[in-house]
Order: sequence, then structure tokens, then C-alpha cells
Amino acid sequence: THLAFSCTRVMKTGSVAGQAAGTAAAIAVREGKDPKDIAGDRALIGKLQQTLLKDGQIIMGVKNEDPLDFARKAKVRASTSDKGTSPENILSGAVFDWKWKNDNRWLAPISGKPWIELSWDAPQKLSQIIMSFDSGCKHLTMTTEQTRAVRVTYAPQPETLADFNIVGILPDGTEKVLLEERGNYQKRRVYSIPTTEIRALRVDCLKTQGDPFARIFEVRCYS
Repeated sequence: THLAFSCTRVMKTGSVAGQAAGTAAAIAVREGKDPKDIAGDRALIGKLQQTLLKDGQIIMGVKNEDPLDFARKAKVRASTSDKGTSPENILSGAVFDWKWKNDNRWLAPISGKPWIELSWDAPQKLSQIIMSFDSGCKHLTMTTEQTRAVRVTYAPQPETLADFNIVGILPDGTEKVLLEERGNYQKRRVYSIPTTEIRALRVDCLKTQGDPFARIFEVRCYS
């Protein structure tokens, strides 16, 4: 009924508000502040926003400026790009595109097993990788009205990158497979790996959940 639909449609709004409130409370405890003091402190608001972005929230008009994310200092290249995108898009600081533009994501035909690589002038110690993928952002609906229901995929979203390898290029030039992912269906993944010194990081795209294009919004790297 419309009552059930009204309840479920605000669950996402409630969840992100709760996440923001909980994160703000945690920051207040660590900083020895009262939670109400955060709103008037520009530095703490910035810390709150950057923490929420790292944890997967989207804040319109705010981009990744995390000084600990050393991917932001990388040079980026890819085997190929499509639909007007470029490899550098994954470092734009945003994990969404407004009105179906392609300003913040990289796309490449999955048939060619494309890859995208981040590299640095000096070796970096890597222990955590955060990946943000394009999951299609289709509207979900509880109604069975045919015109709406036909636009809903009741399965992993086709645009999501399903199979990929993350390869580290070591200081001596040799390659090491840091992880192999198969069957991914999530928009955001956080991977912890044994600390490894690398001078480049490559994502080898192998398969999507059905879409003809590999799609990546963001790669973050932490030591």
C-alpha cells in the first residue's frame, strides 16, 4: 500500500542522517567537544564531511580532500576509455555523476579486458584499498505498476564491476596480485591487505554483472 511505500522510501534518508549524527558524536568524543559545538566549528565540520565521504556517503558539492589518501597524488592511465571519460576521472573526488554526465567516472568496453593504473614517483606503502563502482543508480520502486516495474532489475545491477584483479607493481618492476575479486555486486568495497610497498597499482577489469562497459568512480589508497 501507499503506507508501506511511504515507510520504505524514507529509510535511506533516515539511515544517512543517522550515520552522520553517529559520526559527528564519535568525532566530538575524540576531540573532547560537545556534539552541539561541531556545527560552529569549520574545521570539525570539514573533518566530519571527509569522514562521511570516506565511509561512502555522498555530500553534494563536497569532494574527497583526505590528506591520507595517497591515490590523490597519483598519475593515472588506462588501456582505453569510452563515452568521453578519462582515467583521471577516478580522482575527481566525487563518486556520482549528475544527470548522467560522465565527469567523475571512467568507462571502458569490458570485452577488451581493460585496465586502469595509478602510479607514483616514489614507492608507497599500501595496506588498504577502497573502490567505488557505478551500480547504475536506477530508481527502485515498491509498486507493481508495469511502467515502473520494467525498469527495475531484481538482481545485481548490470553496471557493477563483478570480476577484477588488483595488481601491485613493486619497486623492482615485478608484479604481485594483491587480490582477486569474483562476483562482486556492491557499489563500494573496502579491502585490507598485508602492507606492501608499491610504485603502481593496476585494476584489471574482467567481467561486469552484464553491462558492456567497465565502470569505476573512485580508487582510494591508504598506508
